[in-house]
Amino acid sequence: RWPAQSAWVFGLFISSKQTMLVWIPLGLVLLFTRFPRWQDRLVWLGKCTAAGLLPLLVFSLIWTPRTIYDSTVVFIAQTPLRNDSLSFGTLVLHSFPGALWIVPFFGLGALGLILFLAVRKGLALSVGMWAITYATGWTAFLILNRQAFQNYYFLAILLWFIGAALLGAPEQETNTPTTSY
Repeated sequence: RWPAQSAWVFGLFISSKQTMLVWIPLGLVLLFTRFPRWQDRLVWLGKCTAAGLLPLLVFSLIWTPRTIYDSTVVFIAQTPLRNDSLSFGTLVLHSFPGALWIVPFFGLGALGLILFLAVRKGLALSVGMWAITYATGWTAFLILNRQAFQNYYFLAILLWFIGAALLGAPEQETNTPTTSY
């Protein structure tokens, strides 16, 4: 029953808070490792998207689409920069104030490029390597994004430790008899 319900649960999880979007690559790993056929992948992705858009539909009935846009996208875009941010993007924005809309794309581009290369090289097949790759991509995203604070890097540190632990774990023993000479 796991594959049938995972799309609904994952879609609701992603839509629960805007910062949960960082888990979308995990969904891609689930999509490509659990479903070998493209038809199954499209069905899973469709269910996940429907479940994720359901809360937005509810809120759009309460608020207008313009209110939702203003209270999420515009609010975040107009948040003033803080000088204590630990990111290269903040330095760029202080040097070039007109770059406000382009800087987030640097971070997303770096994250996307690292994840694309990882999938292309087959690193996503190992859960430990996927965790380390995602930690690297997330760190690149934070470094190039417009604002990042110490606690934002905790996820990357946690994923590096999890990846290292998974890669260092002993292999499972098999029940096949061995021959000694």
